[in-house]
Amino acid sequence: MHSTIESVASEETVVDYIRHHWSSRNGLTRERELFGLLKQDITNANGALSYATQLSEDSKIYAALLNPSHEFWNVYGASTRQHMEVIELLGMERVRPLLLSVLRKFPIKEARKVVKVLVSCGVRFLISGSSAGTLERAYSERAKDITKGIITTGKGLIAELRPLIPTDADFEAAFATARVTKSDIARYYLRAIERQMAGENEPELVPNDNAEQVNLEHVLPRNPATGTGRPFLSKNCLTRRTKSGT
Repeated sequence: MHSTIESVASEETVVDYIRHHWSSRNGLTRERELFGLLKQDITNANGALSYATQLSEDSKIYAALLNPSHEFWNVYGASTRQHMEVIELLGMERVRPLLLSVLRKFPIKEARKVVKVLVSCGVRFLISGSSAGTLERAYSERAKDITKGIITTGKGLIAELRPLIPTDADFEAAFATARVTKSDIARYYLRAIERQMAGENEPELVPNDNAEQVNLEHVLPRNPATGTGRPFLSKNCLTRRTKSGT
């Protein structure tokens, strides 16, 4: 377990893994609660060996969650790998217990659908300012339901998450006044809009994350003069640099 996790992250990440792994089976667990719950549940050598084996087996999945280039994703295809890149870009750490359960229990085809939908959910949650604590609890509880066999399909999972997901109207209203401080996320949003307007398939994927080739430009003045109109997002918000420099 240690060698697998530390191959993609620092030693401190092992504690995060154990907490997320426990949450994926038992519901939301805080780090301060973890040791007490482990001690309470695992009371003999056989129990310790059984749980250590689970941690070892699932560590490859967690390592893949930390690294979209991991060989684990080969069987899921390029689209799922790119969806995981977006999840990493958006900083969706709280979804890891849910993804652990999905990848552990769902068939590959079903898991691919879930990963794609979670990208959409993640964007809606970020733009709408959803409570991080509420999301973490919801993700962990649904992860537990998957582990226990209560939820067996992606459709069933989304149905359970739907009360938390902002509606189209709420999302559009929030997006109209959204402020994004991280340039890489702003660039992702604008690229996705551009690809959607161009009618491309899977516009939510990252087509090019090279800031030297796809970068942000100020297409409107920071302080527009009175009467110049309301700021808006243009189809040409992105500048694509070519060999000629345009």
